[in-house]
Amino acid sequence: MQVTHGLVQSVLHSQAFRQFVKFCIVGASSTVISTSIFSYLVYGAHLDSALKSFLAPWPALQAFCVANDVYLQVASLAGFSLAVTNGFFWNSRWTFRQTDPTLAKVQYARFVAVNIVGLTLNQTILFVVNRMLTAGKPAGYKGPEALIAFAVAVVIVVFWNFTANKLWTFKS
Repeated sequence: MQVTHGLVQSVLHSQAFRQFVKFCIVGASSTVISTSIFSYLVYGAHLDSALKSFLAPWPALQAFCVANDVYLQVASLAGFSLAVTNGFFWNSRWTFRQTDPTLAKVQYARFVAVNIVGLTLNQTILFVVNRMLTAGKPAGYKGPEALIAFAVAVVIVVFWNFTANKLWTFKS
């Protein structure tokens, strides 16, 4: 029991654990930004209807976008765009405490690259999980499944983003 307690204390006091907690706090703020934008575009602005109307002159493209719920991907991308800048700002200054301004451009480019991979994973998971959760539902159905799929994607992708940013973007 004493060994276990010592191991737990060691982990809790390690720099990597503290960084992960900070990363998760920053990620939570970015997730609030991303989720708010996603939710507004999907449920408030009815992006599905707006996209369908916008694509009316191109019926084949419109049909593809409607059949594949492309509006979810567009809403997620919009939220991602603002959330990634928030994440870089706070992670570079607080989580990984990078103070060298000459590295900022390179680190931002790396951060964006890591997050583009994360976005690709996120979009894929969002699409697959939403399809699984809405299987058998009528076309145009818009329930909580999209938010559930979004949450599943975020939880999985956080581990990729932390590891890649710690080992590559903000490598000491």
